[in-house]
Amino acid sequence: MTRKTVWRAGIALATALALASCDTSSNPSGLNTGELILQILGLSSGTNAAVTVTGPGGFSQNVTASGALANLTPGTYTITASSVSSPTARYDAAPATQNIAVSSNQTSNATVTYSATTGSL
Repeated sequence: MTRKTVWRAGIALATALALASCDTSSNPSGLNTGELILQILGLSSGTNAAVTVTGPGGFSQNVTASGALANLTPGTYTITASSVSSPTARYDAAPATQNIAVSSNQTSNATVTYSATTGSL
């Protein structure tokens, strides 16, 4: 092998390694994403929550039960929870609104707690 051939092989290897480290197949934007775990407490079995999560880039998702929102663009997400009713009770959510920061390669947590209110339906 000549020096020129060795040099070219080294450049080719360095380029291949650099491109491999930039794999964006799971996230075409090239951004690192985060996750939000949303825990919903206090509702009777069969009663769905009324929660909306909004965030960067027009993100909006309705959530009716505890779960994870994955592959989120980093930024601030607003969680808005509304009161719900079942055949036997009315439930108020607390907090009604909260802001949660989602960071790259991190998991953020939020909780919405429903409590039954007294009085007539």
